[in-house]
Amino acid sequence: MKNQLYMEELRPLMDSLREEYQEGDIIYIYYGAKAAFKYYQSDFGFADQDFIIGVASRGNQENYLEDIRLLKGNERIWFVFSHVYKVEDEFFLESLDSMGVRRKHFDEYGADLYLYDLSQDG
Repeated sequence: MKNQLYMEELRPLMDSLREEYQEGDIIYIYYGAKAAFKYYQSDFGFADQDFIIGVASRGNQENYLEDIRLLKGNERIWFVFSHVYKVEDEFFLESLDSMGVRRKHFDEYGADLYLYDLSQDG
């Protein structure tokens, strides 16, 4: 993930997500990406029930782990990141890589989209 705090190009990633999305997939939105995702969601046909907004917990990374642990056992989880801080970026990716398998990664300026399989350990 890139450490771009103010600018992001989420729209091209939304294109990729729409093309790759399969019924039953879970979409996890990092809290920093919430506003941009919500802005584009109807353009790409995503309803509110199609995604989860992650907890905002800069002071306590354990809360991020709790979010991720709730997704364990699922084979296809998309993680959408933008406006992410470097320390949180590293924490999320290290945690996800240890808990599952990274299947795909798309990146644009200031934004990233990952597909993880958390059905088994990484």
